[in-house]
Amino acid sequence: MNRKEITKNVFLKTRRCSKAAYLEYYHPEYKYQGAYSDTILHRSELVKNLARQLFDNGFNVKEECQGDLVQNTEYRIQKGIKVIYNACFEHNSEKCFSDILIIKSDTVWELYEIKLSTKCVAEHILDLAFQSQIIHTKYPHLKLHCFLIHIDKKYVLEEVLNISKLFKIVNLSNKARHALPLVKRILMASHKVLNSNKIPNVSPGIFCTNPFNCEFKSYCWKDLPEDSPLNLVKSWEIKMYMLNDQGVKLGNVPHQVKLTEKLWLEIDCLVQKRYVINKRAIEGYMGDICFPIFFLQIKTLQFPIPLFKKTSPYTYIPFQYSLYEVASHSSCLKHKDFISVSSKDPRDGFIKSLLKDLGDNGTIIVYEKKYTEARLRELGRIYPKYEAQIFKVIDRLKDLKEPFENRYLYHYNQNGSHELKSLIAAWLPEVSFKSLTIPDSATASRAYEKLLTTKIGNTERSNIKMDLSEYGRLNTYGLAKLLKILETIVIDGSKEA
Repeated sequence: MNRKEITKNVFLKTRRCSKAAYLEYYHPEYKYQGAYSDTILHRSELVKNLARQLFDNGFNVKEECQGDLVQNTEYRIQKGIKVIYNACFEHNSEKCFSDILIIKSDTVWELYEIKLSTKCVAEHILDLAFQSQIIHTKYPHLKLHCFLIHIDKKYVLEEVLNISKLFKIVNLSNKARHALPLVKRILMASHKVLNSNKIPNVSPGIFCTNPFNCEFKSYCWKDLPEDSPLNLVKSWEIKMYMLNDQGVKLGNVPHQVKLTEKLWLEIDCLVQKRYVINKRAIEGYMGDICFPIFFLQIKTLQFPIPLFKKTSPYTYIPFQYSLYEVASHSSCLKHKDFISVSSKDPRDGFIKSLLKDLGDNGTIIVYEKKYTEARLRELGRIYPKYEAQIFKVIDRLKDLKEPFENRYLYHYNQNGSHELKSLIAAWLPEVSFKSLTIPDSATASRAYEKLLTTKIGNTERSNIKMDLSEYGRLNTYGLAKLLKILETIVIDGSKEA
């Protein structure tokens, strides 16, 4: 039988889900293609190129060779090159690339795997063990040491980026060796999956969403029936997967099943195609809101490489806010925003402009108050001159998440979610992001990241600013419309706004 090539992606997906491994090999076009995936690829290359500077003067097989990369790697080893980037090895149709290979001697090699993360996880050990298995099978005489290079989140950028302090190197040789029996079992399963002539029949499970959404989830879940428990998986994953495995439909969940009151409500709403209005609770929420009312959304970037002085890896960098203001019941909404499109640190200009636009009075409506408050407190610590004003702003924040999270108002189309995007889709179908160049938060962050890490002209820079403004404006408008729905309920009991 002709054995199919097992790459690292197929190997790691096999451990999680055989269907995902099959699709990875035969139907990669079924993957979800979004800004998040593009961001990870872009960042990974940047971080790998930086980390390779820890071992200078290496030969990059992928970039400097054409043709068979396995043969080219072997040729460079025979020529005595001691540092090789993207070294390629293959044995028994199992193929891997090693980020950094150090040839210490004829019998001692070192493997270095570079990751964007700030700590070691089980998948990193399996990754190195997978490479080790292939190399050891081909070169059984070697003593192979395996290392992980990951980002040190405690590093603080001073004047110049210090590569040796930005990264941590962890010796995983023993752990990778102990993982080899598991690697061999996964490889056997991988070959079996790829040699099948049809897509494996795998029911959705916790592995679809935990620890992160599978890239093939949208494909595998596209034909879910309306009464599938998985339609509520966002809020109560394990319970819903268990019910689905038992073949239970939402309309006939046994009353003996132990579910929360909130989940029973969500099930009933989805089955009955209805929504919930708790007018008394909404009145309580609305009671302390006073004019002028501001609707605020903040956008931030977390980048693995510190970009500005006194920042660390993955520091939150606020680069945009969108703000609507309504002065009274009879007033129209007025929009203001701040968007940084330069390569300079935007934080001082951001907070100075925000404090000016918010003034001293009125309620500030946000979504996820904890997040907004945390970002403001961080700015207060960085800029002590604004700290007193920032604390006054924090005291005025009111979280629109509260009435939706607590189901004072709930629509069956929310499917168990109280994310802002789900609320806008359920309650405000006329507010659509589909036509926007920047349709979501991930794309917004990626656009700003592009401004900081890529050389672009003034025209493209202006276009990005305009696109960011359109997205921020529409997203914040959604906040204002959702509050208007609550206000209308308090006045006349209707959900219509």
